[in-house]
Amino acid sequence: MKKKNVEIADIMLAAFLLAKRHSLVSHKVDSDGFVTFIFFDRQGTIEEDIQQHVSGKAKVISAEFVTAFRNLRSVIVRAKTENRKKER
Repeated sequence: MKKKNVEIADIMLAAFLLAKRHSLVSHKVDSDGFVTFIFFDRQGTIEEDIQQHVSGKAKVISAEFVTAFRNLRSVIVRAKTENRKKER
C-alpha cells in the first residue's frame, strides 16, 4: 500500500484514528478558523480504518478515544488562539 498524508476535518474521526494509533503529523487552520488534522498513513491501513468507522463496525478502546478527543480539542483551541494573535 502507498504511504500518504490524509487530511481529516471531522474531530470524531480524527480522534478515532489517533486511538487506532495512526500518526497525527500536523494540522492546518484556514482563513475561517476551521482546523484540519493531517495524518500520515504509515501502515497503509488508514483508509480501511476510516471505512470501518463510517460503517459503524470499528472497535476502539473508549478511554483512548476520549483522551485523543481531548488532545485534538486542545489543538483546536491552541490553533485558534494563535490564529487570533496573528490577526492583530
